[in-house]
Amino acid sequence: MGRYKFRIAGSADVEPSSGTYYDGDTPPPGVYRTKVKRMCIKENKSKDDMISMVCEVDEPAKKDGKSNSKAQYNGYGIWTNLNITDDNNARINQFLMALSAGKKQVLKDWWNGGPRVDDNTPPNVLAIGAFKIEPTGMPIIVNAKNNNYQGNVSLQGSAFLLPSQITSNNVEADDDADDDIEDEIEDEDIDEDEGDEGDEGDEDDDVDEDDEYAEEEERREELEKLSLAAVKRTAKESGLGLADYRGKDKEEIVDLILEVEFTEEDEEEPEPEPEPEPPAPKRRGRPVRSATATKAAPAKAARRRRGPSF
Repeated sequence: MGRYKFRIAGSADVEPSSGTYYDGDTPPPGVYRTKVKRMCIKENKSKDDMISMVCEVDEPAKKDGKSNSKAQYNGYGIWTNLNITDDNNARINQFLMALSAGKKQVLKDWWNGGPRVDDNTPPNVLAIGAFKIEPTGMPIIVNAKNNNYQGNVSLQGSAFLLPSQITSNNVEADDDADDDIEDEIEDEDIDEDEGDEGDEGDEDDDVDEDDEYAEEEERREELEKLSLAAVKRTAKESGLGLADYRGKDKEEIVDLILEVEFTEEDEEEPEPEPEPEPPAPKRRGRPVRSATATKAAPAKAARRRRGPSF
């Protein structure tokens, strides 16, 4: 009996893989303190470079001396992709400023020299100039919104904030800011591993784009290239009524159209055919007499008992 010889040396001193696993409901949209747990550079379907990352919710248990309700969502992974394109320059700068806590040198190092990466496929970002990306997670504040794909709702990062940008009504304020960046993300693909949000245990695996969103995102691109009037016509053709999209902007109407076109309807089960009624059981023994025969029977019997008279 021999021993198997591995192709690598390996070492027992290497730290075992670790990670957190979120098992709960999807958090509501809003502003969350998170940590960037994975950040890599990959190609999107348009062959443009793209930052792909997951930001894991990491809220303190208490805030201002009070219990922090957002801490119940710690470990949830908010997936975000940022296309590295000219028209998305402002949004990438927003992300880099939030990631580096406002260091403008990081922006210069990003655009002038590019980030340092490892040899993985796709490559993980290790540093931007002298600014190192800690593998344990980089703190960042994310404004997240709902992403609805075929009835599956998850959070997607829509903006990145510095602490000074958070207001008491941050959700409303950041929703207004979303309108300024929506046009910059029309080519963005959603990259999400459903059911494994916040999972770092497979962090050494290749991060593949999630193909289930490709068709919807291509349709979104088509719709967003149309004029507002054309989008409204498409909404009507999709079965939406005027009341559904009256007063909404183009982006909101596009979301409604996609929800109609890509929401899987539950197939109605055919109604079961009624079972045939079982035949009436056959009676055994003496047949039942009718009421008339029953009434006539005593008289007939009386005549038989009377007999002849003398």
